[in-house]
Amino acid sequence: MTQPAIAENILGTENINKLIFKFATPTILSMLTVSLYNLVDQIFIGHAVGYLGNAAINVAFPIHSIVMGFALWIGDGTATYIAMNLGAGRREEAGKAVSQSVILLAIISVMTVAFGYIFMEPILYLSGCTAVMLPYATEYTKYILLGMPFLIFACGMNPSIRADGNPRYAMLAMMAGCLLNFILEPIFIFGLNMGLAGSAIGTVISQLFSAILVLAYFPKLKTFKFERKNIRLHGKLPMAVMKLGLSSLTLNCCQIVNVLIINNLLVFYGAMSTLGAEAVFAAMGAAQKVAFISTNVTSGIGIGSQPIIAFNRGALNFDRVRECYSAALKLAVAFTAVVLVLTRIFPTEIMLIFGDNNPGFMTFGIAVLEIWMLTIMLAAFQDVSTSFFQSIGRPFLAMTIPLARRILLILPMSYFFPKYWGVISILWAGPIADVVVFAIILALLRKSFREMRDGSFSKENL
Repeated sequence: MTQPAIAENILGTENINKLIFKFATPTILSMLTVSLYNLVDQIFIGHAVGYLGNAAINVAFPIHSIVMGFALWIGDGTATYIAMNLGAGRREEAGKAVSQSVILLAIISVMTVAFGYIFMEPILYLSGCTAVMLPYATEYTKYILLGMPFLIFACGMNPSIRADGNPRYAMLAMMAGCLLNFILEPIFIFGLNMGLAGSAIGTVISQLFSAILVLAYFPKLKTFKFERKNIRLHGKLPMAVMKLGLSSLTLNCCQIVNVLIINNLLVFYGAMSTLGAEAVFAAMGAAQKVAFISTNVTSGIGIGSQPIIAFNRGALNFDRVRECYSAALKLAVAFTAVVLVLTRIFPTEIMLIFGDNNPGFMTFGIAVLEIWMLTIMLAAFQDVSTSFFQSIGRPFLAMTIPLARRILLILPMSYFFPKYWGVISILWAGPIADVVVFAIILALLRKSFREMRDGSFSKENL
């Protein structure tokens, strides 16, 4: 048997727990890299500039989310398409998809960077920026935009490396950039006394390094080929890829809309409170960076399970599909249980990491950790289930979860709660929404598993 055939077949034959460990562990670390880029910025800037520096980074965060949303739209869609076609024995089709993704990501890079520079100030104000924050936010954002093509390429092509059966390299490519960022940030911020500009430049260089490492892998693909002749758009293939990645894009779009509206609500009601608009805004962003670590771990578990689930869905091996989902879910819930305990015991110590003991900043940041994190185990259930629905070729089911939680539930509650109970009441919208969405997911899962049992899924639906 050839090496490519062996690489493909382990997804359908190897022990599920071993596969989850093989794919999820490096994927988690890769996902954490994205969080750490932002977390490191917050920590160093908090010590060098103060909470206004942290507020500036938080104002720029929606731009980062937009870019990540488009990159993962193509990246996750391509990886799912690859895995499903490998499971169905169509290796050439998988190769076309990965080659085509270069063009799609290049188009996205040009459009997002141009749009970002042209409309930078309006975007920052839309993100909740105040006149006090604007000089800090502009200084940071004008450099960060330079690195967006590198971030788009690295994050957009990385899922295809996992789909090739090499999650370890996918992890190392992203982690190498993160480690370089750890080294460069203090040098530029403190050693060269460059402040926010130094933080942004260090991040851009690190993103470039990760992109180079990702690019270096593609001549080494094992289970499908990356060919220059296929670096073009292939008929209906772009739509197939974008359809499969639609839940990733929807998730990020929902997050962006959610963040933009809540940012402005925080600034409005924060200004009416004794805490202050800038302090509330900065604290929410800093505490959420901690929450995003948990989210990226559970999302990484879900995404790490995608090649296994998608391959076995393509091979119509639904027992392994269910087994893989169950294993991923148990791992995600166990991790978030530990995080919940830590944030309940050490909220003050966690907020002090960001280097600012401003009373308003500390008060609101601790409230975020104590309230927002209450239902993180239910959030883990959502993350793994979203990846599951995407992996079995049901992207519209996957979209239901983020839409219900972020748009239909969190936003209305975030709008009405502070009218009666003040700015901190905004934080309760998340936990309440998690409980409601939990019930929705259970209904969707029952329907999908029932269809697997009665034969509604077929290879022709791929």
